[in-house]
This record gives sequence, C-alpha cells and structure tokens, in this order.
Amino acid sequence: MELKENNYEIEIPEESIKPFEEKVLLSGLCDFIIPMSFSSYGGKRKITYECSGYASIKELKISKVRDVFEILEKTLISLNKSTEFLLDPLKITLTPETVYYNLKQKDVKIAYIPSENKSKSLNDSISFYIDRLSEGVTEEAFKYLAFIKENMRKGHHSIKELITKVGEMRREIYLCGIE
Repeated sequence: MELKENNYEIEIPEESIKPFEEKVLLSGLCDFIIPMSFSSYGGKRKITYECSGYASIKELKISKVRDVFEILEKTLISLNKSTEFLLDPLKITLTPETVYYNLKQKDVKIAYIPSENKSKSLNDSISFYIDRLSEGVTEEAFKYLAFIKENMRKGHHSIKELITKVGEMRREIYLCGIE
C-alpha cells in the first residue's frame, strides 16, 4: 500500500471512517495527516491522498541511526497529535508505507488509513512500526531501535513517555557523534 503518486486512491468499507472523523480529517487542521478527500459509492468509501512533496519512509530507505530516530520521534509526535483531534491513534495504520517524510522541510505526515486490526494495543502498533523501521538499517540503528522495543516490552508506556525516551536517545546519539 504505497501512496507514491500524487492523488493516490484507495477503497475501504464505508463504515471504516465515522462522519465525525471525516469532518476532522477534511477540516485542514490536522497538519500531521496527508491531505485527503472522500467520495462514496456502492457501500464503499474512496479516499484520495494529496502526497506531493512527501515520500513514504519505505521508499526513502532511511538507514542511519540519526535519521531513523528523527523520523521515529516525529512519527510518535504526529501520532500523539491525533488525540488532540479526537482521532483514536489505534485506528491509524502505522507502517513505513503510511508514514511520509518531506526531505526539504524534515516534516513527517501520516496517511490516515483506518487500521483493520483493532484488537492490538498502541504499544503493539508502535512495536510493529519499529520492527518495520528496523529492516535495512545500520547495525547501530538496529541496536538503538531494539533498546526502545525492549523498554516498551517491560511496561506499558504512553505515547508521551515514548516520545520522551526516543528524544533522549536522539540527543545521546547526536552528542556521541553517532551517524
């Protein structure tokens, strides 16, 4: 599910997005979400994404520890913002294919695609995302990501706590001069 091109479209069941969520997503206030538009027909909902200027994390093949942790921290910040708009972070599909990065602005946005697996916890969702980020990274980046996952495994952490932990590690990586 890669939204490589501008005006990419997907189809989902009509009940996947509630009318309130649609209004919030269309309001333009959710600056952490890839801009989107909706249309409905025959019990299906079509979503069109405006991805210009952004590329999926998978497409960019980020491997350096500094870059990986910058994107991870900004992804978690974006995920945390969803609660400010009464969007359930568990309902957001979090993968390298749905997280987008603008290289010029160093900005992260998420393509809002309703998650099909509602039984997972937020920690499970973030852990899955970290697993996917770990693919193809440097050995150093892999070790740091494994440390974050181990920390998550030891106990339930809020998004804010994870942002703080990732931010601390990002500063450590920077101060130690690790590439």
